[in-house]
Amino acid sequence: MTKIDYPVHSAAELFPAMDAESYAALKANIAAHGQAEPIVLWKKQLIDGRHRLQACKELGIKPVVADISESEDPLTYVISHNLHRRHLSTSQRAMVAAKIATIPHGGDRRSADQEANLPLENAASQLNVSPRSVRSANQVLEHGSKAVQKAVEQGKLAVSTAAELATSGATKTKQTQAVKGGKDAIKGVLKKPAKKEKSPLSKEEQIKANRKLAKDYIAKAVNAVDDYHRVKPDARKRADVIKLLQQAGENLW
Repeated sequence: MTKIDYPVHSAAELFPAMDAESYAALKANIAAHGQAEPIVLWKKQLIDGRHRLQACKELGIKPVVADISESEDPLTYVISHNLHRRHLSTSQRAMVAAKIATIPHGGDRRSADQEANLPLENAASQLNVSPRSVRSANQVLEHGSKAVQKAVEQGKLAVSTAAELATSGATKTKQTQAVKGGKDAIKGVLKKPAKKEKSPLSKEEQIKANRKLAKDYIAKAVNAVDDYHRVKPDARKRADVIKLLQQAGENLW
């Protein structure tokens, strides 16, 4: 195994790691045909190709490395080179966008205007997802357990469900157990307790409730008449209508 290694730039970790099956396929391809794409460095930091580097190390192959200009924006480079070759779901892209939108000031950006946080809408646009999905992803990053986050990043859990789980009030331990337990376990955590059915009203209570409801409707009708006659005044008709409404109310009780 080769000992060649490079520090990994934070931008390289925005996109989810390959699953075991995909990595095994990549490694087998490199073993059979050689390294097709170089490992990319920016200021001697790895920004693209961490899986290719790992495969080369395990195979004992000297990796092919390429440096990009220091004037390049590493974040822009990583996004543009990963979106076209990674078949990510909407939920996976939303997680990437949420990470981009919360990059701290003074991080890995190369100029003053780039040091500011990317707005959520901008990050959503870059990853071709809705701002709503990015907000859900942000809730997962802020409140979800590592297992919940990983499940979304690996395409095993929808970001909307993950956000609901993360903000359900369940502890991170319970969130993790739910993810491990599958759909039924997640539904069990998200299931809202059934509302207690109210005892049926007695006849007297029903009459009282109906009278109150009728009074409320009559009061609203009187207000509506007043509003109408402010626009088209007719004092006599107004008085007649209100009198009829009041008589109707008296007839009920």
